[in-house]
Amino acid sequence: MTSILVRPLILLAAVAPTLLAVPAVAEPTPSPALPAAVLIVHVDPSQSIAAASNLVAGATVHHRFGALHAFSVRVPATKAAAEASRLAALPGVTAVESGVVRRFGGTPTNDPYYGTRQQTYLGPLRAADAWAGVHPQRAAKIAILDSGVDVTHPDLGNGRVTATHNAYDGSTNVTDALGHGTFVAGVAAAQTGNGLGVAGAAANDAVIYAVKIADPAGGIQIDDEVAGIRWATAQHVDVINLSLGGPDRSAAEADAIGDAQRAGIVVVAAAGNDGDTAPSYPAAYPGVLAVGATDPAHRTRAVFSNHGSWVDVAAPGVSIFSTVPRTSDMWGSVANRYTSGDGTSFSTPLVAGEAGLLRAQNPNTTVAQVRQAITASAHGYGRLGLGRGQVDLAAALDHLPPLSRPTTITTTGAGGIVRLAAASTARRVAFRIDDEPRLPSVPASLGSADQSFATWGFTNGTHELRAYDCTAFDECSYAARTTSFQVDNPAPSITSPVGGAGVTGNVTVRATSNTGGPLRLLVDGKVRAVDDTAPYAFTVSSSTLTNGPRVLRVQGCSRDHRHCAGPLSAAVAVNARGLHPSITSITPSHVSPNADGVRDKAAVTFRLPERDTVVVRVLDANARVLRSYRLGTLAAGRHSWTWRPAAADGTRLPDGRYQIALDTTAGSRRGWVTALAVVDTRRPALAAPTASGARIYPARDGFRDALIIRTRLGESGRLVLTVRSAAGKVVRTVGVAHPAGPATIAWNGRTAHGSQLPAGSYRWQLALTDAAGNTTHSAVRAVTVSAKRLVAVTDYVTKPAASVMDAGGTSRCATAKAAASRYGGGLDLVNGCPAEDFDLAYADYAFRLPVAVRYVGIGFQIRGVAVGRRAELSAAFTRTDGSVEIPNYVTIAPAAVGWHGIGGVPAADHLDTGRRTRVSLLLDSTYAGRNGFDTALVRLRVKMTVLR
Repeated sequence: MTSILVRPLILLAAVAPTLLAVPAVAEPTPSPALPAAVLIVHVDPSQSIAAASNLVAGATVHHRFGALHAFSVRVPATKAAAEASRLAALPGVTAVESGVVRRFGGTPTNDPYYGTRQQTYLGPLRAADAWAGVHPQRAAKIAILDSGVDVTHPDLGNGRVTATHNAYDGSTNVTDALGHGTFVAGVAAAQTGNGLGVAGAAANDAVIYAVKIADPAGGIQIDDEVAGIRWATAQHVDVINLSLGGPDRSAAEADAIGDAQRAGIVVVAAAGNDGDTAPSYPAAYPGVLAVGATDPAHRTRAVFSNHGSWVDVAAPGVSIFSTVPRTSDMWGSVANRYTSGDGTSFSTPLVAGEAGLLRAQNPNTTVAQVRQAITASAHGYGRLGLGRGQVDLAAALDHLPPLSRPTTITTTGAGGIVRLAAASTARRVAFRIDDEPRLPSVPASLGSADQSFATWGFTNGTHELRAYDCTAFDECSYAARTTSFQVDNPAPSITSPVGGAGVTGNVTVRATSNTGGPLRLLVDGKVRAVDDTAPYAFTVSSSTLTNGPRVLRVQGCSRDHRHCAGPLSAAVAVNARGLHPSITSITPSHVSPNADGVRDKAAVTFRLPERDTVVVRVLDANARVLRSYRLGTLAAGRHSWTWRPAAADGTRLPDGRYQIALDTTAGSRRGWVTALAVVDTRRPALAAPTASGARIYPARDGFRDALIIRTRLGESGRLVLTVRSAAGKVVRTVGVAHPAGPATIAWNGRTAHGSQLPAGSYRWQLALTDAAGNTTHSAVRAVTVSAKRLVAVTDYVTKPAASVMDAGGTSRCATAKAAASRYGGGLDLVNGCPAEDFDLAYADYAFRLPVAVRYVGIGFQIRGVAVGRRAELSAAFTRTDGSVEIPNYVTIAPAAVGWHGIGGVPAADHLDTGRRTRVSLLLDSTYAGRNGFDTALVRLRVKMTVLR
C-alpha cells in the first residue's frame, strides 16, 4: 500500500452502512425537531382506512395508502415500540410495520475533463449507437425518486422536468439541497445535443418526473418513499429509478413496487455500496432490476459494489459525470454545475435511461419484455456476481420486440401439411394456431417467411392463424396479423378386421390414412395403441378385452400426440371371443445365463381361468417368434414354468429385451398375453470413483467426518461400499439401490452400530450389481481414520512496530518514523493536521497466519503509549478484492499502557490463499493540534480451529 492510496480506501470503508453512492462526507444528521420513527399500519381490506386512522389518537397520520390498505404515522423514537403494540391491538389492524430508512450518498472527484470522463463509460455502453437507432414513438417518462432535482439546471430545463412532486410535504417543491437527485437525473436523461454539459443515457427520448422523497434533513423515511412510488404509479410513468436502499425489507414498499410493476412500470434500483453479497432492498425484490457497478477503466467490478445472485445487471459506477446544483450538501459549491461521482447510485440511472430508450422505441412493451431486452443484451464481467454483465444500450434495442406486424399472411392447403406464409420486414416471424403456444419462429428472407404446419390431430373446421414479427433472438411482438384457415382432413379407415368378424387371440388391426401422420386405435372409445407411420398396424390381444361386442375406430393425432382430435374413422363392430390367461410374475425379470449359477434362469408363473392348451412363445424386440414351448393341456389354476434363455440349437440368446407370450387355445377360442423379460450378461459400467480425501476424522465435529465417494453408474443397480481393516476383515458394508447416473455413497468411520473404529489404515472398494446379478468392482483404495478432532484456539503473530510494508502520512503534517520512537524496533506515529482535513498517519503491515483448519476471526493489537494527549486510532483490514474494512475507532489515553485492541473482523474475505493478510494502523486528525502514538509492537490475534 502506498501513501496516496490510504485515504480513499479509508473513506470507502468508513461509511459501510451507507448505500448506493460512495460518500465523501458524513450522512446528514436529522433535525431533532423532526419525528424520529415511522410506523406503517396495515388495515384489513374490509375496514375503512379513514375510520381506522381516526383511532390513532396520540400519533400523527402522515400518509394514507388506499390501494395498500395502510397508513403511516410518525411517533417519537422512545415510544415506537409501545405505539406499535397499541396500534396493533386496534380493531381492523392486521399488522404494524416499523419503518426502515433508505439512504443516499456520493463521492465528488471534481474532474473537469467531462468529455473524456463520459466517453469512458458511455462508449462501452454503445450509447451513441443506441441513440442513432431509436425512432421514438413518444418520450418515455422516467420518475426519479430521490433528494429532489434542480429544475433550473440548464441541462434539466426547457421542459426536460415535466412534473414535480414532494412526497414528504405533498407540495410540488423539489428543491435539491443534497444534490444527489440532480446528479441521478442528469445521468438518466440530461438534454443531449444542446451544446452544453452532459448527455443523459436516454438522450432526448425521455422526460423526468422529479419526486422528492427526502425530508428537510436529507433523510428518507419509508412511508415517504412509498408515497412517492404511489404518486409515480398514478402518473403512469414508464420507469421508476430508485438510487437508494438498505438491508431491511418493507412490506409496504414491496407492495407499492408490485403495484407499479403490475401497472406496467419498470422499476430499477441500486444494488448498494457495501462491497458484499448481502441483498439490498428495494433492489432485491422480485421483478426489480437490481443494478451493480462496474469499473470500466480496470474492466472489473467496482470495489464498492454489492454483488451476488440477486443482482441482474451492471453499469459503470466509477467517475460518472453529471449535473449538480450550484450549491449542495453533498457536492459543496460547484460553479459550473457539473462534477463526477462514484457509486451504484449512478450506475442505476444509466439502466433507467436504457429502459426509457426502450419504452420510447416501443411504448407497448411489457415490463417483462423490457427486462428481457436489458438482461439478454448485457455481457462481460463473468463470475463477478453482476448478473448477466454490463448493459449494452444498442444491443438492447436489437432485443426489443418489433412495433410492426406482418403485412399479410396466407395458407396453402387444407389437409395434411399446410404451408403458412407471411410478408414481413422483421428478422423472424412466429406463427400461432388458435390458443396453442407459438410455433418456433422462422427467419424472414427477402421480406417473406414460411413454415409447414402438420394439421394431424386438429379438428376439421375453421382455425385462427396469427403471425408475429420477432427479433433475431426470437423475442416477438404482442401485435399480430390474424386470419382464419380451414382444416379438412379425410377420415382414416380400418381395413381389417371387417365388421361383424369374430376376434380371438392376438388380433392385428390395420388402417389407412390419406393425409399421413400418427393414428391411434380406440376400442369402445378407449385408447389402446398408437402407430406413428404407415402402414398402420395395431396389435391388441382379445385376452385383454371383455368377451362380447366391441367397437373399433382409428383417429388422427399430432406428431407429439398432444392433439388427437382428427376425424374418426367409421366404426367397425367385432365380437371378442378370447381366452383370458394371465402372467402373474417372471422372477427374476432380468436374467444372466452365463453359467455362474446366479440368475441363469427365470420362473414364469401364470394363471388359467379354465382348462387350456398352452404354448409358451419367446418373441424378440420385433415381435418375431424365436422359440415355442408346448406345455400341453393344463387345468384351470396357477402354473409355473422355467425359462432358460436359449435358442432352438441350444445356444444362449443374445442380450436384449424379449416378450414371454402365453398362447392358449380351447376349441376355436384363443388367448394371448405377454410379459417383458431381459437377458443381460454384461457387467454394469462403474466409473472410477473419486473420494473426498485419503483421511477422515470421525469425531462428529463437522470436519471431514466421513469418506464421501462419488462415481457414475452405467445402469441402475445396488451400489455397495465395503470397508476392510488392514488385516482384511470386513468392518463395514454400506449398500444402496441407485438409478443410473451420478451416485454418492459415504462411510462415517464407524461400525454399523455407530462405534468409532480405531485410528489406523483401512481399505475400501465399490461394487455395483445390476438387476440381472452382474457385478462390477472398483479398484481397492486406502483411507486413514484419525482420532484427532477440531479444537478452538487463539494464537498471536507479533512483529516489531517498525517492520512495516509502508508507513508515512497523507500530508506533510502526518508522519510515521522509526527513528523518533523510544522503543527499539518501534514506530512513532504523529498527526498534527487540522481536524477537518481527515489526514492520516499510517503504517501498513503484512501477517502470515499459523496453519489451521478454519480461521474464525482476526484482531489487531498494538503495544505502546499515547504521546501528550489522547490518540484516536483505527485498523483498516484489507479484503481480498482490494477494498478495506474499518470496524471501529479506539481512543487511547496517555496513561494507558500495555496491549490495546484496535479492531477485529471475521477472517473470511481477508485472507489470501497463502494465509496472508494486510492491516493498516491509522492515526486520525481528530483533534486540533499535535497528537501521536509511539508503538513498540503490533500483533494479530487469530481465533482459529485446529486439529489436535
